[in-house]
Amino acid sequence: MEPLFYGILAFVALRTAISPVSNLPPTPAPITSVKAPNANDSHISSTNGDGINNVYNVSFVNNNGNQPAPHPTTYETAQGYFKKTISGINLSEIASNISQYCSENKYYIVVSAVLGGYAYMFYKLRSIQSYVDNQPSWGGWKSGVALETLLAIPQDKLTHDLMTAIQERYMLPENPTDSLTPLITFSKEIAEEKELVNEYHTYVSWSTRCSLNKILPFSQTLLEQLAERKQRITYLSTLFQSWLAHYKLEQIKHNRPILEIPTA
Repeated sequence: MEPLFYGILAFVALRTAISPVSNLPPTPAPITSVKAPNANDSHISSTNGDGINNVYNVSFVNNNGNQPAPHPTTYETAQGYFKKTISGINLSEIASNISQYCSENKYYIVVSAVLGGYAYMFYKLRSIQSYVDNQPSWGGWKSGVALETLLAIPQDKLTHDLMTAIQERYMLPENPTDSLTPLITFSKEIAEEKELVNEYHTYVSWSTRCSLNKILPFSQTLLEQLAERKQRITYLSTLFQSWLAHYKLEQIKHNRPILEIPTA
């Protein structure tokens, strides 16, 4: 009987000394290592393991020579800045502010537009008048000869005079025997001047039809001068192209190389 009694007491004492499973400290969760971007390792360890809901601490360890992760590129930084700036713009508010400003300052805006337009047209006409008075321009070549007289001169003679004038005007002091460069320079300048005189003639014609000559310092004479300049430029360009075509035929005839010269 006594052995049984002592056996029961020993069992109770042993049961009391051993903590229940629920009071045991949690088994540490294994550390899991995964590969993170930019060659970094992330170590994830559990800090609370109740078997169902775990809270994890995540730490990143750099394994690329202790160098910091690369910063965003300049393009990415600029792109992010502009996206942020544009997203903060309120277009309706801007439109409302512009509309309000125009409404409050409409007379000032109208007067400024009129004065600005007049100043631009005045400057444009002064530029045109300066071009007409500029004798070195090819439109003013042989300006002492009337257009009718110029057109009556035999083309061979006038072409010879033109080629001589081209060589004299564009001759390179460091290389006076270079006859090709002056021809190329003339071809480019005559093309630009032809385009310019056409633009000027159109502008003055439009201004005359709108009767702007009453408020701007130009007259019908300027329009007539531009019309004559236009004819002179066109005629000189035609002479040059005829000479160039004849030159190419002569080169082909004598089996000589042809020098490419752009035409106006």
